[in-house]
Amino acid sequence: MAKPQQPLRLRAAMVAAVAVVLLPMQAVAFMPQTTSAARWTTSSTARWAEKKVADAEQVQEIELGSAGASEIMLTSEPAGVLPPPITQKPQLITFDATGTLIQLAEPVGMHYRQVLMKHTGIRLPRPDIFTDAFKEVYDAKCQASPCFGCSDSISAQDWWASVVRDTYTKVGVPSDIIDPLFPLLFDELYHEVFTGTDGWELNADTMMVLDKLKEWQETGDGPRLGVISNFDERLPKLLEALGIADYFDIIITSKECGMEKPCRQIFDIALTRLGIYERDAAVHVGNDYDTDVKGATAAGWNALYVKEPAYTNLPAQTTDTPFTVVGDLGKVLDVFGLEDPEQVIITTIHRTGNEHARW
Repeated sequence: MAKPQQPLRLRAAMVAAVAVVLLPMQAVAFMPQTTSAARWTTSSTARWAEKKVADAEQVQEIELGSAGASEIMLTSEPAGVLPPPITQKPQLITFDATGTLIQLAEPVGMHYRQVLMKHTGIRLPRPDIFTDAFKEVYDAKCQASPCFGCSDSISAQDWWASVVRDTYTKVGVPSDIIDPLFPLLFDELYHEVFTGTDGWELNADTMMVLDKLKEWQETGDGPRLGVISNFDERLPKLLEALGIADYFDIIITSKECGMEKPCRQIFDIALTRLGIYERDAAVHVGNDYDTDVKGATAAGWNALYVKEPAYTNLPAQTTDTPFTVVGDLGKVLDVFGLEDPEQVIITTIHRTGNEHARW
């Protein structure tokens, strides 16, 4: 990929910042139209950009240095004109699922331990032991048989059965205990816990974001909405159980398509199904740089990278992978001019130790 010839700059606000990769842009900005909205013009763009600069609190300039440099330096040089984050009104906005819209209600190991304990009553190791075992087994399985068994022509259910059994074995549960109970254990984990609200929950901002986007869509001027996720075929049922399936015009899983993000074809499938022909009129929102950002930009889409501040360890920037960084899912609305002025800004985040982002 080509390296940028000039240093890239990110504007990072200290409170709920939105950092934007600054690249040359010619198109004027858009704002969602409402019944009372005036026509959006080039002068409107200038006024909006000025307001964004004026409203930013304690803004810092972060210079990523020349091409190939890895050191991050702070500079007090005045910034150039802040361009709008997205320069074309989108026809489609899609979201990643795990870590973006939804997260685990409890660590995986907690559920594996609870289900086994319920059916045996035996003394078991701590939940984090189960979680560590699961991660190791899961990662190895993904390497050996990607896309939930697509490469081996096996069902997702069989793929997960292997993961569940190997996790219990790795923890040290004897086979003479696991084997007689395994159909019961697996059925509860696969069809109940991790296909519903026992295993999963919504991100704190998910419902607010989807409500706003749906309101925009229902004005007749807003984009279609969708999900593109490296997930198995249970995802539509899971999103229904969580109460958000009806927000989406399309839900695409890697298992269904036989390929995973960052493969560009999975993004092409979304455009084809919805009859959208302009790649740059699509936006994908996700929390994984390698799958969401690289995949979307390789497919010619705009990418919104959901990443908590501070932005000191962002991936290397290139002209081939432009993206906009938002500090949390709620800040996606700011990019499209849909922010809620009365929204409470949370500056202190309390973590319980649950590993929501990735299993």
